[in-house]
Amino acid sequence: MYFFLPKVPLEMAGPSRWERFWERKAKDAKNKADQYNHYESIKQNGILDPLITYFNGKLFVVEPGQTRWCILKSLGVEYAFYMAKVEQNELQLFNKQFRGIERKEIFTLEEASKYFNHTKISDHQGAGYLRRRWFKENV
Repeated sequence: MYFFLPKVPLEMAGPSRWERFWERKAKDAKNKADQYNHYESIKQNGILDPLITYFNGKLFVVEPGQTRWCILKSLGVEYAFYMAKVEQNELQLFNKQFRGIERKEIFTLEEASKYFNHTKISDHQGAGYLRRRWFKENV
């Protein structure tokens, strides 16, 4: 199952073990992102594609997208929009972790791609990641 979550507090799902090192990662992310002008772009425009989350065996974490999450956190942003992949055996934990959070179930890659404003299905990242990893389609 796939879900779009339009407004999630950053603390609800971040990089795995983010609470231990997000400040260091945020600094690293800013330095890395500066090379690609991502930091200033996110500072001015926010994120254009949802953060992607999956279950790591303990909780739902952001991956890929840790750099964007760290930049949002360092900018003091409280909420982001997420896309989640949830297996049937993870649904109860998903509902517990994201209790009270609005969500919309997604059924197709085309439907999921509507939430990506920066990347397309044919790209390698973002919507293309979903195509390659979640929906296993070759476009």
